Amino acid sequence: MIDPAPEDVSRDPGFPCGQSGGQERYGLALSGGGYRATLFHLGALWRLNQLGLLRQLDRVSTVSGGSLMAGILATRWDELDWGEDGRRALNFEELVVKPTVDFTGRRIDGVVIALGLIPFVSPADVMDGVLNRTLTGGRALADIPEVPRFVFNAATLATGRAWRFSRQYMVDSSIGVVCAPKLPLSRAIAASAAYPPLVAPLILDLTKHRLQPVEGADYFDDKHLKREVRLLDGGAYDNLGVETVEGRCAIALVSDAGGNLTLDSRTWRYHFWWPLIRKTLDLAVEGGRRQRRRGLIDRAKAARLLSAAGQKHGLVTEHVAIWRTAQDMSGSDRLPDGVVVDSDWAPYLAGLSTRMWPMRPRDWKALVNWGYLTCDKAVEAWMPAMDGIERPKKLPYPEINFGAKPVPKKWWKPSTWL
Repeated sequence: MIDPAPEDVSRDPGFPCGQSGGQERYGLALSGGGYRATLFHLGALWRLNQLGLLRQLDRVSTVSGGSLMAGILATRWDELDWGEDGRRALNFEELVVKPTVDFTGRRIDGVVIALGLIPFVSPADVMDGVLNRTLTGGRALADIPEVPRFVFNAATLATGRAWRFSRQYMVDSSIGVVCAPKLPLSRAIAASAAYPPLVAPLILDLTKHRLQPVEGADYFDDKHLKREVRLLDGGAYDNLGVETVEGRCAIALVSDAGGNLTLDSRTWRYHFWWPLIRKTLDLAVEGGRRQRRRGLIDRAKAARLLSAAGQKHGLVTEHVAIWRTAQDMSGSDRLPDGVVVDSDWAPYLAGLSTRMWPMRPRDWKALVNWGYLTCDKAVEAWMPAMDGIERPKKLPYPEINFGAKPVPKKWWKPSTWL
């Protein structure tokens, strides 16, 4: 028995924000994971651009650290120069890579949390203000492209459902929809990245917007929810951001920067409440990730089989490529000439901090390279008509030696800080 694909409320006949369009071909989901995710996704986008797939995207669905990356891409999209063949952005490194590297060099979460300790100051509002100045340049949701459709996913505390922001509308299908929301782009990204308990919740004032009912909006008449909703990191609901891609796009590309659930045999730690709670949360998040990955793959396989048998079905997504920080690339046949990968790199990179705080150059460069390599491997292996594509000639940052074992940062050894 294959679980049904997620419902898309925008396809209901009475949806008030106009026709949502037909089936899309390429959808990209960028998971959460703070700066670790942002940099990993940067490497994946770098390779997608080289493969000519970035320009073909119809939809980009993001969560938390993935929303930071998507915010940079969305605000630069109209300036990308696609060259004579219209397939690859020639100025990708200038307009996307450099701003992302500069942004992830900022110390954001410490400032946000510190200011949020001041009475009557919301850390989520501080986050919004910081992102407005440093990431989005004051742009609004109305300023981002129509195609691809960028969807920034948060979660609604009251309903336990997703709250989605896009240029076309913002919606929690159990509450209602606001068409063409007049909202800063930074507000949507801050909601998507408002991680609990230090930054969440972000309070969204709905009295300034016209909330309309949709099919299944059981809480539309709730007087409290009509005034405001409290939002937090979208990873609390769907850490992969795949729900708005599946059932909409024939081909789902999924960049999964998760990996907090790493081996830790230090049993003494779990006599203390904070490590125990942290491990419990990591277990819950990773369990959700696994179920979504498995369900997405199973439904795509079923769709292909039913299509091959000539049977009608309602499953839209037929092809899936997923790449992960935890993916072991040692021994891969998709490595550039001369590049060797030690097997310790996958667990090391997957276990890096998700804070919005600068990383060592060797770590952030390795993350970009890892996103680049894992994306290339997944696309070549699982995408239709991509078999036989030329393997990468070099890494984005060739100075990173994956053949040597990673050197973890140790606070008592200054030689490991750089």
